[in-house]
Amino acid sequence: MEKQLNEVAIGEFATITKLDVTNPMLEKRLLALGCKAGCEVCIKQKGLFGGPCTFETKG
Repeated sequence: MEKQLNEVAIGEFATITKLDVTNPMLEKRLLALGCKAGCEVCIKQKGLFGGPCTFETKG
């Protein structure tokens, strides 16, 4: 079952299958952080009401 990143629980690991990014600056920033298709992320903190997430990547 595929989940959106905001649906993953804190402390849970997930593998990114695709990134739907329409903003080229955001895409460049995510790539600089090692966040790309195929890498594993662990959610560390979530913002309220769909706010930003803090995550750790393992590429």
